Amino acid sequence: MDGRAESSDKPSALFTCESGCVRSDIAKVVAEAVCHRLSPKRLVRLELDDASAKGLAQRTQFRRFARATVLEGCSIQCASRMLHDLLPNLDLEVIPVDQFYKLEGNPFGIDDIKPSKLARMIEQAAEGILEALKHDGTGSV
Repeated sequence: MDGRAESSDKPSALFTCESGCVRSDIAKVVAEAVCHRLSPKRLVRLELDDASAKGLAQRTQFRRFARATVLEGCSIQCASRMLHDLLPNLDLEVIPVDQFYKLEGNPFGIDDIKPSKLARMIEQAAEGILEALKHDGTGSV
């Protein structure tokens, strides 16, 4: 029996990058939208601080997760690289959120995007991520 089958009853963890840029801000809002659509028994939203700021003893809490999905704001993928260094045995799936929407112009922050446009971007990205989670081969979400 492989590790995924053994851990199918365990929830998955959901992380996002924690940068201060507009793409990170969008990824965080999208993560919240995804979590609101799924059962907390299947997907738990965590901050990078939960993995990095606590000692090794606290990191053992991550053993309760079947895997982790990292919603990256952009292609730099800082969150997944940090998590891989901190928790090398955790099965990480990386999904670049910006593949699901088009960011027009060069907004400094999320507040510089028209609310109607931002809502469409968030909806498109959330739908894309939910679809990616359904078809990841594990059937865990």
